[in-house]
Amino acid sequence: MENLVERSNRHDGLILLIFLNAFDGIATYVGLRLGFYIELNKFLDLVYEYSSSMFIIVKIIIPTLILLILMEKIKVKISKFTKMLICLTNIIYIGIFIYHVCLYILAISLAV
Repeated sequence: MENLVERSNRHDGLILLIFLNAFDGIATYVGLRLGFYIELNKFLDLVYEYSSSMFIIVKIIIPTLILLILMEKIKVKISKFTKMLICLTNIIYIGIFIYHVCLYILAISLAV
């Protein structure tokens, strides 16, 4: 029987990635709806213009499902290279998180 702690450690980076991706998607969606964001990704901009619901599906739900499936498929220890890629991705998303927080603080301060 697999040790729960070992399995949890293997997935920690992916769990963080799911939450950071969801935050990015929600923050972007709200910013677009309120009109103080512009989607810089041209594909996602087209998706948003077509349907805001489709935007949520493409930006949040599909990546989350892919990461959940990946977590389920990881049965053995992952390589150092894979851990490094997950870590690098999380660092980028943390930067995006900080960017969103700063934009929201700026938007709130300008609205007051």
